[in-house]
Amino acid sequence: MAQQTKGKTVVFAGNLIADHIKTVAFYPEKNMCAPVLAIETAVGGSVCNTAIDLKVIDPTFTVKAIGLVGNDGDGSFLTDALVRYGVDVSGVSKTDLAGTSCSDVMTEQESGERTFFSYKGAGSYFNEESLPKDLACDYFHLGYLLFLDALDAADETYGTKAAKMLCNLQKKGIKTSVDVLSETGNRYVSVVRPALRYTDYCIINETEGGNVAEISARENGKLSLKNLEAIARKLMSFGVKEKVVIHAPEVGVALDKSGTFTVVPSLTLPKGYVVGTVGAGDAFCAGYIAAHLNGKSDEEALAFASLSAAANLSAKDSVSGMRSAAEIEKLEIFGRRNLC
Repeated sequence: MAQQTKGKTVVFAGNLIADHIKTVAFYPEKNMCAPVLAIETAVGGSVCNTAIDLKVIDPTFTVKAIGLVGNDGDGSFLTDALVRYGVDVSGVSKTDLAGTSCSDVMTEQESGERTFFSYKGAGSYFNEESLPKDLACDYFHLGYLLFLDALDAADETYGTKAAKMLCNLQKKGIKTSVDVLSETGNRYVSVVRPALRYTDYCIINETEGGNVAEISARENGKLSLKNLEAIARKLMSFGVKEKVVIHAPEVGVALDKSGTFTVVPSLTLPKGYVVGTVGAGDAFCAGYIAAHLNGKSDEEALAFASLSAAANLSAKDSVSGMRSAAEIEKLEIFGRRNLC
C-alpha cells in the first residue's frame, strides 16, 4: 500500500477498555459450569484497538487517543500499551468517578467465538468537554455509540450529545467517523441516527447497520447483498456525508455519496487459522481508514480492510495479530470467497 500519510493526524476517541480474556472449553448453559483454561489481560475498546492497529499498519500516521480511564491498574495498563505502540495519549485523562472500563471476554477454545460481559466505568463520563480545547486533526473516529452514556444522552437541538460534538468537529473542517456497539435492545434508532447527520464515514457491522436501518441483513440465516445495499442506502439517507461501510464475516461493502455500491468478499481462511475474533471489527475499521486516507479506491480499501481483519483473527487478543501493511497484503494468498 503506497505511503501517502505524511502529516496526517488521526484521533480515536471514546471507549478505552481492558479486556480480561478467559478461554473456556465450551460455553455453558445457564446455571451450568465450564472450565476456564487460561486468563490474560489485553487492550480493548474502540480507542485502543483502532489506534494501535492503525499505528502498526502504517507508522507514518500521527495517531492520538482521547478518552477517560480510572485511577487504577487497568487504566495504567491501557495507557502504557498505547505508548509502547507509539500512540499519543496526551488526550487520555484519569477520573475518580469510576474505574476503568473493562470486559470479561469469554472465548470458546475451538471456535474462537466470544461473549462479552462489560463494565462501562469511566467511559460513561466521556463527553465533549473531555476533548482538548486545541484539538486539531485530519480525521476523528468515535466509538462506540451505545456504550458512551454521556454522549448517548439526549440533546434538545441535535438529538444526542454525540451528534452535537460531531457537528462542532465538522465545523472545524475535521472529517468524522463513527462505530457502534453491538447490543440487544431498541436504542439504535434514538441514539445512532442523530449522530449520522454529522458523520462523514459510518463504519459498522451488518447487525448494527441493520438495527439502525430497521432492515435485517440476513434472510433465513443467509447474508443478503440486496438487504445490505438497502441498509447502506438507508443509513446514507440519515445524513452520512461521504461513505457508509458495512462489514460482515462474508463480505465488506461500501456506498459512497454518488450512490456507487461496492462489494468485496472476505478471505477464505484455512481451518485452524482463526484463534480469536475479539477486535476483528476494529481491525477492519483501522484497515479501511488506513487505505482510505492513503487514497485507495473503495474496492481496494475494502480488500485491505478484510485483510486487516484476517490478520487480527490470528491472535487471541484484539491487537497482537496486526501487522504492517506489507505483511497484511501477503494474506491475499488465501483467496476470497465466492459470493454466488
